[in-house]
Amino acid sequence: MNSPKALLRLSGESFVEAILGKMQVCGVHPVIVVAGVHYREIDGHLAGKCRVVRNERHCEGQFVSLQRGLQELLLLVAGGSGVVVWPVDQPLVRAETVSTLISAVQGAGSPLAIPVYRGRRGHPVIYGSEAVDRILTLGSGHTGKDVRRIFANRACDVEVADPGS
Repeated sequence: MNSPKALLRLSGESFVEAILGKMQVCGVHPVIVVAGVHYREIDGHLAGKCRVVRNERHCEGQFVSLQRGLQELLLLVAGGSGVVVWPVDQPLVRAETVSTLISAVQGAGSPLAIPVYRGRRGHPVIYGSEAVDRILTLGSGHTGKDVRRIFANRACDVEVADPGS
């Protein structure tokens, strides 16, 4: 690809810019982008559009990046109601899908909301504060699927008409 995934172009903007624009439309803030080996390139590309944090432990996997982003978020916002976790390789998700997921978490009091399109779970996932707290206690060998299993009885699967999710 000759480029970090975050900087791949889609309709005139990078993947990460497409996601940032949709987060803004949904009223999600602050936005934190976690970057590993390509931190300098991504930070320079975004130039103040959001907070970009370096994950020095990126080689340990995505879960460590998730934890790094959540740690940074908690430094910025105390007592938040939840977070949108949106992998950068999913830029086609519609803003309406994110708004629907946010409403589902808030309305149901669920620890997480997961979009489901044609029977398949996707992204982004909305983690409520209870799930965020639990993620931060888990070891680096865990995954998002482990978090879904922990909250299986209380997770909110949200049917969406969004093939990008």
